Amino acid sequence: FMIFLIFPFHRFITLLRHIQPQPELQVHDREGTYYVNVDVSRKEGSVRAKRLGLAKSGLADIFYTQFQFAAKLLFTPEYRGRVFTLLRHPVERSVSMFYYKQIASWENPRIYRPDLDGMNIGAWLKRGDFQDD
Repeated sequence: FMIFLIFPFHRFITLLRHIQPQPELQVHDREGTYYVNVDVSRKEGSVRAKRLGLAKSGLADIFYTQFQFAAKLLFTPEYRGRVFTLLRHPVERSVSMFYYKQIASWENPRIYRPDLDGMNIGAWLKRGDFQDD
C-alpha cells in the first residue's frame, strides 16, 4: 500500500518546476516520497487533473488543496472522495513561520524576511509582527 500525495508545499512546487508538462499523469519518486505531476493548489492544475482523469486513475490516495471547487471538480459519484481537515496548533504554526520567513528566499518579499535572520523569537513576538488568529 502506497500513498501518493499531491500538495503545493515548497518541495513539490520545486519539483514541478523541474518537470516538463506531460500530456498524461505520471508518478515521480523523490527520496521515497511520491508525487503525481499535477498541482491542485491552483485552478488550472485542478482543471488539468480533471481532464487527465486523476480520480479515475487511482494514482493519488490523498491530495491537498485549499479550494473546495477542486474536490467538486475532480470527484464524481462514481469516483468519490472524502474530505478531512488537519489543523496545526496556532503557536507551533507561528513559530514555524518565524523560522521559515528567515530562509525562504524563493518566496515573494511579503513572506521572505531576511531582516528576521539572527533575531530571537522573543524579540519577534515583542514586535507584534506575527499572524494573530
